[in-house]
Amino acid sequence: MKLSKRLISLLLSIVLVLSVFAVIATASYTAADNSVQETGDSSSVFSWDNASVYFLLTDRFVNGNTSNDHSYNRLKNKDGSIVTSSQLNSDVATFHGGDFAGITKKINEGYFDNLGVNAIWMSAPYEQIHGYVIVNEGKSNSIKHYAYHGYYAMDYTQTDANFGTATEFKTLVDTAHKHGIRIVLDIVMNHPGYNTIYDMREYNFGAFKTGYDNNTLDEIYYNWRFNGRYHEGINYNGGGAYNAGWKNWWDKDWLRCGIDGYTSFGGDDLTKSAGGDLPDFKTESGSTVNVPQFLQTKWSKEGRLSTEQNKLNSYFSSGKSKTVRNYLVFWLSQWVEKYGVDGFRCDTAKHVEFASWKALKDQCNQSLKTWRKNNPNDAAAKWKDDFWMTAEDYGSGVNYDGYYTNGGFDSKINFSFTGGGGVPNSSNINNVYSDYANRINSNDKFNVLSYISSHDTALCRNDMYYQGSAFQLLPGAIQIFYGDESNRKTLNSTVGGEGDHLVRSDMNWSSMDNNLLAHWQKVGKFRRNHIAVGAGSHAKVESNTGLAFSRIYNKNGVSDKVIACIAANNNTTAKIKVSSCFTDGTVVRNAYDNTTAKVSGGYVSFNTGAHGTVLIEATGEVGPTETQTQTETQKQTETQQQTETVAPGTNILGDPDMNGKADIADATLIQQHLASIKTLKGIRKTVADVDGDKDVTIIDATCIQQYLAGFKNKFNIGKPIGDVIESSEATDPTSSTQQNPTYSSDKYVLYVDMGKQCDACAYYWADSDGPVQWPGTRMEHVSGNVYMIEVDKQYTHIIFSNNGGEQTGDLDIPGTNMIFYKNSNNWDNYSGETPTHGDDPVDGITLYADMGFECDAYAYYWATGSEGPNKWPGLRMDHVSGNIYKIVVPNGFDNIIFSNNGDSQTGNLSIPGNNMIYYKNGDNWQTFNN
Repeated sequence: MKLSKRLISLLLSIVLVLSVFAVIATASYTAADNSVQETGDSSSVFSWDNASVYFLLTDRFVNGNTSNDHSYNRLKNKDGSIVTSSQLNSDVATFHGGDFAGITKKINEGYFDNLGVNAIWMSAPYEQIHGYVIVNEGKSNSIKHYAYHGYYAMDYTQTDANFGTATEFKTLVDTAHKHGIRIVLDIVMNHPGYNTIYDMREYNFGAFKTGYDNNTLDEIYYNWRFNGRYHEGINYNGGGAYNAGWKNWWDKDWLRCGIDGYTSFGGDDLTKSAGGDLPDFKTESGSTVNVPQFLQTKWSKEGRLSTEQNKLNSYFSSGKSKTVRNYLVFWLSQWVEKYGVDGFRCDTAKHVEFASWKALKDQCNQSLKTWRKNNPNDAAAKWKDDFWMTAEDYGSGVNYDGYYTNGGFDSKINFSFTGGGGVPNSSNINNVYSDYANRINSNDKFNVLSYISSHDTALCRNDMYYQGSAFQLLPGAIQIFYGDESNRKTLNSTVGGEGDHLVRSDMNWSSMDNNLLAHWQKVGKFRRNHIAVGAGSHAKVESNTGLAFSRIYNKNGVSDKVIACIAANNNTTAKIKVSSCFTDGTVVRNAYDNTTAKVSGGYVSFNTGAHGTVLIEATGEVGPTETQTQTETQKQTETQQQTETVAPGTNILGDPDMNGKADIADATLIQQHLASIKTLKGIRKTVADVDGDKDVTIIDATCIQQYLAGFKNKFNIGKPIGDVIESSEATDPTSSTQQNPTYSSDKYVLYVDMGKQCDACAYYWADSDGPVQWPGTRMEHVSGNVYMIEVDKQYTHIIFSNNGGEQTGDLDIPGTNMIFYKNSNNWDNYSGETPTHGDDPVDGITLYADMGFECDAYAYYWATGSEGPNKWPGLRMDHVSGNIYKIVVPNGFDNIIFSNNGDSQTGNLSIPGNNMIYYKNGDNWQTFNN
């Protein structure tokens, strides 16, 4: 009776473990869909408290469509020819060509996914002034200044043609949403743009002095170098200037500015000019205003005057008054209602009263709800978060104030780390972490957006590996300025006086620091996958090197715990106390290098790598129980001692993890196989089939557990496989002589999949330098992209490279018979083969995917109403050629997702039939033609 109870207990334990693994498999798939809001899996939960916001200037990021580079005749001579660099003193303040199409391209390529970014803050997309203004007018260092940055609005109702069309903008937002990325627009409600000679003549507003006809104005405007006459012909304050044409601009009831007939600037923040002479909207005014005359002229020329007037009439028919505030609120909120924009970064917030900001927030909340209702099939339609706004209150730190309580803001930009120095050093950063977590994360209505580089301050380039760890692990939301992650440089001053334009250089796609980028990507993904990083409580924990700390989050049914260690000594072993988050026996992962370890005595040890960073998360696995009786423990020890007499490398029954003994890890591996988390193939499947029924089932895991508990069973678990299989099976292609030759027990046998055929070399070492010079020993070619080497067990670290060229990071040697996949940056047990899917040829539907770029392509497929047979991201696809990959999907499945090893994924696709190819960039299926 006792034995029966024990057996029942073991079976129940197995069922429990399997259910846990099933949940893990489901959660991993769910995590790929960032739109999921309510789930216990923290990687799928978006929170602005944990946002990683990527700030880019559209014009300086990627030129995806060169046909729009000179819209509105920008940087064109009078004859239509394009202005050359030799005609300019400097081009730092001109349009450089970046556009919506370029951003969309990078979203599709997975650039933001790989960086862990879940929100993009982009410069204002609406139409800017067409002409230029002058910096340092009349001086030898004068430069032409266009509105490439988006801060000089002219028409809020449509996109600026230099950035792209309305269709291209919609595609950008839709594409971002498919990737789980929010779109935040930089908006200005404080001021419009300047008047320019070009715009004044195009839309018939303003006044010119007598004698300044079009020919004279052309001579002035098209003087691209030392233009000292730009304002000499403009009549700003001559007698009757207002009635002569300035009333046809924004009108005196709209603006205060230094022009005849307009209200003069005031002396406080709300009434003065934000830029010294920028016109200031009267958002506080209760006066009724009409659409400015120049906009009526513009809309009429474009054939949309009645359309825009009808929109306004419909809005104001609800009873809202026609004030400056309400016009601006309507125009800005239309970007939300029409396109599904998720948030605003509000420029010069201190120069606009709280009531106007609150009106904008309330209207945008309603507009976002309307958009979600009207677009039920969009990836973002099911998102639950409200419209988000963050304020630029220049110089502000971490303070909960009227912006939150009266202005409707969810966040303010944190200027504490401005100036280029970055976050505090490792001896002081813990105080910042503790302070931020205690203040920000204890108040659900309080958050900040911290940055280290910006468009109007400076670029931080101070130890960017440390910044990549310490900055990205800040509590609260963070803002990455484009190129922080890739070491983008400032522009060199050529004439002097270029100011902030120098930190707005083009994104350095052709000169990226790829090693730095890889570091930022690892930490960024960890942050994105764990809400606890930005939104959790903070506590310092014990470590023998560096600063280690925990982050714990438990709100709204979501629990998440992580531990990180930064600024540790490089390439050493960090022993970290993790008992505050993980119990003994828990298997945890260092997300930085994907190595795993089991918690013992409250501690875990990981290698710190080349940049002193360890990122610890749960794997969902539990090691052997620590509560066995003394008798059971003794029996287990005895049986393990028996198996340890088998020479390492010999295949034994019940040992699918190939470590030379049958143990609890083997039973766990079988359970993972049954839960479709891992797949046992070849010799691994043979030795896992303990009962010899030609299949791997729960019975095999049960038998191994009985064996470890000292129970009798009729199978020869722990014995060499040659003693327990028939001679006919010994010659099978899956036998040990074919797949796993026996190697010396004092060496590690290691493999690497380099992702391509190359001159593979391995450099290995312990605490001192390796036995041979870099790049080490040439590896033996196994097949395809796979190479093998034997390494003495005295060595603990290894680097694989293409003869010293393209290389992996510093890797810990995890054990023998392991393979490292360079493209996916992870170790796995080596099965003696490198199939892309399944054990045998599959009878099913052949599908292809053009991913738009060469990548580590995967396919996750499932039947409607159930999960897929494999853990997300599914199965690795066969590379056909170029950007095209292939997979055979078994019959019975009708849905599929293609991804770059879990990143840069497509949406949920219906399988259309056999021999079809999906074009990711075009988002369509076509018949595949060889």
